[in-house]
Amino acid sequence: MSVSIAEVKRAVQALQTGQFRTSASARLPNPASRPDDATVVCVAGCLGQAGCTTVALAIASSAQSPARLVECCPGSRSGLAAAAQSELGEHHGWLVGARGEVRLERPATDSDRMPALLAATLPLTVLDLGLAAIPGWAAPGNATIVLVTRLSVPGLRRLEGKLAHLDEAAPLLLAVTGRPVARWPRSVRHAIGPRTQQLIDADRIVAVPGDPRLAMTGLTASPLTAALLKTGNQLLHLAKETST
Repeated sequence: MSVSIAEVKRAVQALQTGQFRTSASARLPNPASRPDDATVVCVAGCLGQAGCTTVALAIASSAQSPARLVECCPGSRSGLAAAAQSELGEHHGWLVGARGEVRLERPATDSDRMPALLAATLPLTVLDLGLAAIPGWAAPGNATIVLVTRLSVPGLRRLEGKLAHLDEAAPLLLAVTGRPVARWPRSVRHAIGPRTQQLIDADRIVAVPGDPRLAMTGLTASPLTAALLKTGNQLLHLAKETST
């Protein structure tokens, strides 16, 4: 196969600009320009339909002050498409909406390459990573990481696998959709791994109540339940504690 000089030049340019990358973690936005006293929380799912976006929205909504929630997945997979109470249009590759004091940002296209993060000086930024890998900049001192899973044997196994790839010094919290730890069935308890047990012993785990309405409709502009907002407030309080 012959390759022209022009094609080689284009390939070199692609390498230089990072277009060859396929790892989503290399493309996730970095809120490094935040104020020194701002809080950044990364919410990551361990398996599909665990409630990652719901937990992220609950954290942002519980702040009772201006906050933003940035969804880091292609537009066609957005869980926030119907969550805004008002749409504010497209800004530099992001669809921006408002929900009370929470600003929602989601990619405007289906590309898996995230646009550059919009400038903001809000006191709280929540990144909904979905199932993407935790970005390298989320090191100790930079962001609190909340891992979301379901109360099931596969859910706890996936959780332990995710924890195995994270620095033990990183500020980590667990959000488990289902019952509180004290009410976990024996069959599920047998699936608890050592890293998960460490976080349970450190009281860094919060139970996320199920919501039959959201399970059917997904997130809408309707308010979250009081139970979900309480969960979000617990996680935000722990995030501020672990990041100090």
